[in-house]
Amino acid sequence: MKPIRNATLGLAVALFATAGVIGCSNSAQNQPGSNFAQGSDSSSASASTAPKKDFTRRASRSASPSDSSSSSQAADNSAPQPVAITIPRGTELRVSVDQTLSSANAQSGEGFDATLLSPVRADGQTVIPSNARIRGQVVNARASGRLSGTADLAVTLVSVEINHQQYNIQTDTLARSGEKHKKRDIIAIGGGSALGAIIGGIAGGGKGAAIGAAAGAGAGTAGAAATGKKNVSLPAETTLIFHLAAPLRVQQ
Repeated sequence: MKPIRNATLGLAVALFATAGVIGCSNSAQNQPGSNFAQGSDSSSASASTAPKKDFTRRASRSASPSDSSSSSQAADNSAPQPVAITIPRGTELRVSVDQTLSSANAQSGEGFDATLLSPVRADGQTVIPSNARIRGQVVNARASGRLSGTADLAVTLVSVEINHQQYNIQTDTLARSGEKHKKRDIIAIGGGSALGAIIGGIAGGGKGAAIGAAAGAGAGTAGAAATGKKNVSLPAETTLIFHLAAPLRVQQ
């Protein structure tokens, strides 16, 4: 009987040990730590994909205006800046008038055209090329009288065209005056009257002398009208030399 009890006791101990091992393994599998680790990995993986794409797109969109402004600023900085050159006062402007100007018919304030004959240089470069278009103005014009009064004609320059841009300029004024009437112009009228009176007196006495004097005076006045006027004229293509009265600033 004693051996049977020992065998039964050993079998019971073996069954109890086997049940304990099985229970420990089941409890280890049911621990929440492993499930939490798997859940955190999946959630972090899902969070690191979609939001990152949206953030990248928003970042690129928000950065595009600054990028465009930076590129435009770089383009502005690389563009050549205009340089201003100053032509000093007293610089010579040699021009040719394009039409005839005369004190007989010109009016004060009337404009005229001219052409630059010689280029104007400043700071070692040509600022106003030859053949540049120039605008002038009649400052004063007075026609000559028959027996008195001197003809006057004064002109100046007011603008110049450089690279299709108009610049106002100030120059000195060139003035010319006609010749003064001489004593012989008046004598010619008196001489004509005397000669007419003599011829009229011989022809018909006192009455004829009066008629002859009137006719002679008329002939003398007509002669003075034809030869006595002393107007000033500037024919077309006349060369005139002006000088700047104030500095001229030109954009290159």
